[in-house]
Amino acid sequence: MKRVRVLTITDIHQRKWMYEALEQAVGLHKPDVLCLVGDFLCGGFERSGYLSESECAARLAALPCEVVFARGNHEMENWEPFARQWMRTGRTLNTPHGDATVIGPLVVVGFPCTYGNEEYFLMGKPDVEMDPAVWMPQILEQHGRAARTLWLLHEPPAYTKLCAEEGLMTGVDEWAEAIERYQPWLTISGHDHFSPIANKCWHDQIGRSLCINAGQPGDSMKELRKLHFCVIDLKFSGDEPSLPERVSVTAYPWNETLVLPDGKQLEPAP
Repeated sequence: MKRVRVLTITDIHQRKWMYEALEQAVGLHKPDVLCLVGDFLCGGFERSGYLSESECAARLAALPCEVVFARGNHEMENWEPFARQWMRTGRTLNTPHGDATVIGPLVVVGFPCTYGNEEYFLMGKPDVEMDPAVWMPQILEQHGRAARTLWLLHEPPAYTKLCAEEGLMTGVDEWAEAIERYQPWLTISGHDHFSPIANKCWHDQIGRSLCINAGQPGDSMKELRKLHFCVIDLKFSGDEPSLPERVSVTAYPWNETLVLPDGKQLEPAP
């Protein structure tokens, strides 16, 4: 039995206290993989209480785990100094973007972000269509059912409790359609920091797929100054890429845990 622990987090926006809290969470939970699901940078401006892009890269590169980056709407030209500093460390830069990253038996699929300029994040790779129906079949052909384990999509899928019903924080129709069609075990989103906190709801379902947005407190929510993240424990039958046999997801600071598959049979159909 191969076990992989993943810590996922979104929307920490170069805030110093959030990076420090993330370092503490990694030290406490000891993940094998850290997934930053967009907006770990904040737009290229400097102010008190925020780290520079180079400082963010250096802190993340010093963590004792694999790191995977999915693009959010704030990763634009500020990605260049971040990536330069990361490359200086000699660590692998995992940036799934309309494709997948493989770490042991775990296959992680990264979605693009519909907002902002993705040119810098692509670093010379071809543009990615915003319709997953264009590129998901190739991922499934290459990785098989293992590609339905964990999807990272900064913007939540539409028509869920994880995002606003209207405005800039609404979900993406194409993401919801892809989840409905392909039925991954887990999707992790962010972007809408506040709906999960206001609604006291960090998860929803589309068919058999568990969709998660743990939210993140903003500067105006100082009374809620606690880092929001998830710890995912996956059990695989071996070392080769595959679907897990069992998954548990614990959301913080709620300290609530969900286990898959359960009586609703969350395992994707063949």
